[in-house]
Amino acid sequence: MTRTGLFLVWTVAMMMVSSDLVGGLGVNWGTMASHTLNPKIVVNMLKDNGIKKVKLFDADPWTVNALAGTDIEVMLAIPNVDLHRFADSYKKAKHWVKENVTKHLQDDAKVIIRYVGVGNEPFLTSYNGSFVHTTFPALENIQKALNEAGYGDKIKATVPLNADVYESSSDKPSDGNFRSDIRDQMVKIVHFLHDNNAPFSVNIYPFLSLYQSDDFPEDFAFFDNNGRSITDKNLRYTNVFDANFDTLVWSLKKAGVPDLKILVGEVGWPTDGHIKANLKLAKRFYDGLLKNLASNKGTPMRPGFIEVYLFGLFDEDMKSIAPGKFERHWGIFRFDGVPKFEMDLTGRGNDKLPVAAKGVVYLENKWCIAKDEVRDFVAAGSEVGFACATADCTSLGWGHSCADLDARGNVSYAFNMYYQTMDQSFEACNFRGMGKIVTTNPSTKDCFFPIQIESGGHRLGFGVFALLTLLAGQKEREIVFNAGKTGVQRQKERENHTTADVVHARKVFDNCSVRRRVAGENHTTADVVHARKVFDNCSVRRRVAVCLVIDMANSKYEYVKSFELEDEVWLPNLIVVRIDGRDFGKFSEVHEFVKPNDEIALNLMNSCAVSVIEQFPDIVFAYGFSDEYSFVLKKTSTFYRRRASKVCSLIVSFFSSEYILKWKEFFLYKELRYAPSFCARVICCASIEVLQAYLSWRQNECHVNNQNDTCIHELVKHGKTEMEAQEFLKGTQKKEKHDLLFEQFGINYEKLSAIVRQGSCIMKTQVEDIVKYTENGVPVKRPKKRPTIVHSKNIAGRSFWNEHPSLLKELGRFMNDIGKVDPDYVRSFQFVNRLLPSTWIVIRIDGCNFHSFSEDHEFVKPNDEQALNLMNSCAVAVITEFQDVVFSYGVSDEYSFVLKKDSQFYQRRASDIVSVIVSFFTSTYVMKWKDFFPQKELKYTPSFDGRAVCYPSTQILQDYLTWRQVDCHINNQYNTCFWELVKSGKSKREAQKFLKGTQTLEKMELLKKFGINDYNSLPAMFLLGSSAFWDKEETSLLHENGASDGNCERKVIIEHCNIIEPDFWNAHPYILGGS
Repeated sequence: MTRTGLFLVWTVAMMMVSSDLVGGLGVNWGTMASHTLNPKIVVNMLKDNGIKKVKLFDADPWTVNALAGTDIEVMLAIPNVDLHRFADSYKKAKHWVKENVTKHLQDDAKVIIRYVGVGNEPFLTSYNGSFVHTTFPALENIQKALNEAGYGDKIKATVPLNADVYESSSDKPSDGNFRSDIRDQMVKIVHFLHDNNAPFSVNIYPFLSLYQSDDFPEDFAFFDNNGRSITDKNLRYTNVFDANFDTLVWSLKKAGVPDLKILVGEVGWPTDGHIKANLKLAKRFYDGLLKNLASNKGTPMRPGFIEVYLFGLFDEDMKSIAPGKFERHWGIFRFDGVPKFEMDLTGRGNDKLPVAAKGVVYLENKWCIAKDEVRDFVAAGSEVGFACATADCTSLGWGHSCADLDARGNVSYAFNMYYQTMDQSFEACNFRGMGKIVTTNPSTKDCFFPIQIESGGHRLGFGVFALLTLLAGQKEREIVFNAGKTGVQRQKERENHTTADVVHARKVFDNCSVRRRVAGENHTTADVVHARKVFDNCSVRRRVAVCLVIDMANSKYEYVKSFELEDEVWLPNLIVVRIDGRDFGKFSEVHEFVKPNDEIALNLMNSCAVSVIEQFPDIVFAYGFSDEYSFVLKKTSTFYRRRASKVCSLIVSFFSSEYILKWKEFFLYKELRYAPSFCARVICCASIEVLQAYLSWRQNECHVNNQNDTCIHELVKHGKTEMEAQEFLKGTQKKEKHDLLFEQFGINYEKLSAIVRQGSCIMKTQVEDIVKYTENGVPVKRPKKRPTIVHSKNIAGRSFWNEHPSLLKELGRFMNDIGKVDPDYVRSFQFVNRLLPSTWIVIRIDGCNFHSFSEDHEFVKPNDEQALNLMNSCAVAVITEFQDVVFSYGVSDEYSFVLKKDSQFYQRRASDIVSVIVSFFTSTYVMKWKDFFPQKELKYTPSFDGRAVCYPSTQILQDYLTWRQVDCHINNQYNTCFWELVKSGKSKREAQKFLKGTQTLEKMELLKKFGINDYNSLPAMFLLGSSAFWDKEETSLLHENGASDGNCERKVIIEHCNIIEPDFWNAHPYILGGS
């Protein structure tokens, strides 16, 4: 179960039967939600339910302060990412205690702090030992700091651990012991906890035992089991909770601390997102657990009181669902604080609802559903995909709460979830005209169509997203429950953040005047539900069917997707994408452009910009000069879900393609000698006034640059060197340059062509377009908007702007004329995302609509070797051009480029790196087309989109590459089967239906029927993809004695090899080693 941010966790301690509640019942309060309740409302809800203990997963002051003055006991926590700081420095540990403990104990309204959790499951096997050597020193320093501050007797430091820290070699708890790889560390920790009278904290999840194994006996997950039991040393176990707990007891005994106190840090049951995650089973589990705790029964090895923390309080719609769709449904309460099912908190078996949150404010009673006239639900699938990529659609799917909806119901559910997530924005119910807003509740008996709540405020409104932006990433973990043969692995992901992260993030976001929704891709591991597994034939990108959202690659490496951060530009910010030619000074020299301005080159830029506007309807205005162009999207645009990297990379890619394709139209007798490329970035204009200032700034730059370049050109023409000309002009103003041109060179600057003085504007104007002719030859006309190029002296002036109705409608009105603009003011709105230092940067590019592109260009199915080799050739060009790229891996229409860990390429600005690599790759693709397809014309412009992802360790980077190669295999096997079926006479729809639910072995058998007896004999490029990297090759220069001079010559090579196994990396240590 993943969780990021702040959590309050239900602490259930055994009390006397006469108490109202099972002792100290608490809440697991997670805030990974698009809309969160105000902390004060949550604290009042805790008190209303008699909850006396809470556990946080950091020490965020906003939440801690809300607990001040109450009788609720608190556990603070330190995230894993901070362990090294406190392990290395006792001074920093003291400072943390001062800032996060002492300050809450000095006021009259004190916070009752009882524990500090040091780390969060730091010994998970999938962390590959990242925190093994920092956890114990950090624990020692924090406890020492608490002791020195005078709190050591009352506040104890502990380490929240997962059940995978111990294991059993059989089905008996008595065979339990700590994992061999961490046994020494665990012995140190448990003795330290014992000496300081601190508890051992462990997380146990019976649900995940059931989820991960089809053979696991269902009743053994519950406390009312009358079926399977385990007998161990005359002790009988009837449920996995007791067996797992006592496996730990035996492990502690063997470590020499048999009486160490144990508290269960997390235990719970989800209510949706899987066939076994439902209200009925959740109620069954909690009823049994609470009765068991209230009885003071304990476990066979530890009878009596057990302190237990239930997980969790609220559903959280922004949590990663890589481990499973159930991850967003652990709450006992809905997102709005309404209890889901009856649950007796006294443990006496009486059915009654917990007390709901009070004072919750809802939005209007409005829902968004599919229009009645929508009939083509396959076509609606793309809109469903768009909606579910942002909103939570995990209730859709076989065995989930909304499984009984028909096709229309599925579409309506997805539409409404997006509509509510976007705060019922009118534009959010458009869906290309398919959606409509209604006031009648469309919920069914089992499927709840929610109304969104007003968020808890600015702090939570974007705090979660800011935290995720700064997240270096936490690895997905495999957790083993070892009660004998109940050792079942589960994957789960947690993110840990500091208060400092939030403060820094808020500065970043406020600087840009925009909030970014960074929830991570909504990709899931396919449900483990027997024949209901459905695989899709797309690679990384999800294809969302009407009935449910499915991912293809069911791989343990999919946790790497949690490192992908979305960079949405939030409404009402206007989006401007500015592209600039990369090193166009050199490019213009090589191609002998006319100085100071080549109007043919400028017209080529304008033509490309017109094509961009025609291609992307959301772009309503553009302005360009020299080698740059700015594209303005309409204010209501949801293009690519407003993700900055996607919008930016796609536009620059398309522009680059057009530049190559149109070159011969403008330079008929000039050969394009090498691939040009462009750099792009997003500017977030918080208002129409900011856009006005931006346009004024760019046009002024056009004038200043052109006037200066014209002067330099004339001075050089008349005998000065370029350096002398620049020195001569230093300090001169516009008027002085104007006079210089007129008086010395006879040039009236105002008479120069408008395209060079003013730049070029492109906007859409309505024209009468002839669509057909009648039988009598009379033209039939329809109004149509077409891009028009205009030149104006002041594009930021009211008189120019406000006379164009299309601009007023799509962007807004300029209310006042503006004077001189401070460029630094406008630059502050640039969407700058600097990638985390000392991390591996991966730039992944994907072909845009390459399914259609491959069909239109008649690529061979399922694999076109020439098309793949073209992609490989482009990758080689990228590595050769950009020396910081040390490795790349590609399959189908995607390629991943790995930059060295200490790279300072473009100062690690994500938009610059992504755009320039995407642009160069695209340009190279178009230029090399004829080399690989000499008999095929390139019918239209290909384009790619891209994104940057940071991976903090070499192991995680290798896991990312492994994930891509695993996906290559799954895709290729599916596609090979699919196209063999199509060739045999089945339709594409029939082939898809036939392959639903098939496993690897079944596909192997199917291929044999088509004569492919050995799937592994297919070309290695199809099976393994392509790896491109710098290799070292000894030169052939030999001395007379036959010895080599030892020199090495670098070259880029392509190999089709297994990069999952360590053999490849061992054979090429310099690739990631940096040598």
